[in-house]
Amino acid sequence: MAAVELDDILREAGIEYPLGTRGVRDLVNQRDGQRERAEEAEDLAARTHEAMMAKYAEAAELRERAEKAEAQLADLTTYLQGRRRETLRVLLQCVEANADYWRWQGHAELSRQALERLGAEVPQP
Repeated sequence: MAAVELDDILREAGIEYPLGTRGVRDLVNQRDGQRERAEEAEDLAARTHEAMMAKYAEAAELRERAEKAEAQLADLTTYLQGRRRETLRVLLQCVEANADYWRWQGHAELSRQALERLGAEVPQP
């Protein structure tokens, strides 16, 4: 089939793309290239979506861990505040500067420092 005949057939089909057989090969190559690029774009979008969903899951897990740690810190703070109040009560009952006084003084100091590091309220005598 001559190039002119193919061009005429294409024109009759509503395709204005001259150059005969070579032109048809170019069109097929363009189509195939566009399909490959579309598939690559879809693949990239799927991988990006999977990566994004994995990051969302990781963020949710980290938030859950942070909430758990926050609850544990609240429990620890409550315990240390109660411990300090009890220690101060016992310390104030010591009448002499003996071993008991110094032992309770050390406990009071420890709970004070721990509460300050936590940024919590430190009960005072």
